[in-house]
Amino acid sequence: MVNRSQLIQTLMEAYACHEGRQFSIEIRHPRLVWNQEHTCLMTYEEWQLLDGESTSRRSTALFQRKEEAPCGVEWVHLQETWMNAKESTMTPPPSPPRSPPRSPRTTKSSVEKPFLARAPSLVSKRRHLSPQLSDYHATMIQKEGEVVGIELHGWRISTQQHSIGDDAWFSQATERLQESAQPPRPTIEHAETHSVTHRHVCLPEMVFPRAHVTMEKGEGGSKLKFGAYPALLEWAKAHQSIPLGSSHENKGVSVLQVADAKLWTSKSLDGAAHSNFHYDWTFSTPFACTTTMDVSWTPLESSGMNLALLQDQSVPILLFDQVVLYEDDLHDNGQVTLTCKIRVMPTCVFCLQRLWVRVDHVLLRVRDTRVSLEFHTGKVFRDVVWRQCEWNQLAELGLPTELRKWCPETGGVSDNEWQAALAKIPQVELPSDLPAHAVLDEN
Repeated sequence: MVNRSQLIQTLMEAYACHEGRQFSIEIRHPRLVWNQEHTCLMTYEEWQLLDGESTSRRSTALFQRKEEAPCGVEWVHLQETWMNAKESTMTPPPSPPRSPPRSPRTTKSSVEKPFLARAPSLVSKRRHLSPQLSDYHATMIQKEGEVVGIELHGWRISTQQHSIGDDAWFSQATERLQESAQPPRPTIEHAETHSVTHRHVCLPEMVFPRAHVTMEKGEGGSKLKFGAYPALLEWAKAHQSIPLGSSHENKGVSVLQVADAKLWTSKSLDGAAHSNFHYDWTFSTPFACTTTMDVSWTPLESSGMNLALLQDQSVPILLFDQVVLYEDDLHDNGQVTLTCKIRVMPTCVFCLQRLWVRVDHVLLRVRDTRVSLEFHTGKVFRDVVWRQCEWNQLAELGLPTELRKWCPETGGVSDNEWQAALAKIPQVELPSDLPAHAVLDEN
C-alpha cells in the first residue's frame, strides 16, 4: 500500500522511462457511455507496444470539466482491466464511416467539449410518460422547462436524476457526514478521562445529490422522499454506536472484516496522526424513506398493500422512472447501488428502493423498501425486507456461485432469473426501530 505522495512520485519518475526504446500507445474503440452537465463517462482500449511486444487493457474513465486542469479536463476516476489478448504488432481497428462535413455553425468550443454541448437534464434515461395523462385527469409538472412529474388526485409525484455531485459538494457532504458519524460527546465530568479518536469516512464514488423520487400531498402537505443524502446520513449516524476497530453492528451497519478490508479499515491521512478510517465501506444504509414531521409510520402485523390493485393490468402506467441515488465499485471488489423505481397508475403509486451490495466471493446483500399509495383511500403502506447471504452458502441454497451470474448488467441474466435469484437469498432480521410492515399516519 502506498500513499498519495508516494504514488505521485512514482508516476513522475516513470515519465519518459522508455526513451530510446520502440514504444507507442494507441487508443482504440473510444465510446461515450454517459454524459451530463460538466461530466462524462467513457470506455476505451489502450494498446501499448514496447520493443515489439504488445499489451492491452480495457479502461473506464470519468472526466470532469475543470478550467485550471491541463486541457481543461480533470480525470476524476480511472479503472483499468488487463485484456488476455496480445498482438506482436499493433494494427489499427477498421476505420469508421466518414462523418459528413462539419456545419459552418459548429463552434470550436462545441467540438473541443462535446459533453458540455447541452444543458444538464433533470430527466433520467428510463423516464416514461403515458400519452393518456389527460384521460385520467393527470397534469404534468414542469421545472426548468422539463417535465419532472405529474399531479394526480391531489398528489404531486416527481422524479429527478441530474448529475454527479461536484468536488465542492463532495467536500461539504463528507465533512457533514463525518461529524454525524462521531460518537456522542462525553459529559463535562468525564471529558478529562475520555479520549476520542476522530472517525473519518469516505463517500461512494458516484453520488447523485439532486436525484430523488418524491410524493407530496398538495402544496406543502405530507411528503415522502427517497434521496441520496438522507440515505447516507442514516448510514453515517449508525456509526455513532460502533467503536473504532470493532465489527459491532448497529442498524444493519458494520465494518465488514475480510481479507482485503485493510484498504478501508486502516488508513491514515498525511499529517493526521489521530485519523482513523473505520467505516462501513459497503455503504449499507438502513434508510427507508424520509417523511415530513407531521406524519409517522405505525407498525402493522402484516402487509397492508393491495396486491390486486398493484397488479391490475387493465389500467395504463402513467409515469415510470428509475433513479440512481449512489453507486460504487468497492475498488473493483464488488458493487453497491442504491436505486429507486416508481410506477404511477390511475389508482395507485408503487415505489421500490433497492440497496444491492455484492462483495465478490464474500457477501450478497439486498435491502428492499416498498411503498404504495392508494388514491381512493389516501393510505400509504410500507414493507421492508432485508436479505443477506455469505458466498460460501450460495451452493447450499441452490444459487449460482459464478461471479458473472451476480452481475446483471454484464452477466447475460434475464430479469426473471435475476428476481428469482434475489428472492432465494435468506431474509435477515430488521433493526428494532424499523417495522417490516407499516402504515403512514398523520399526527
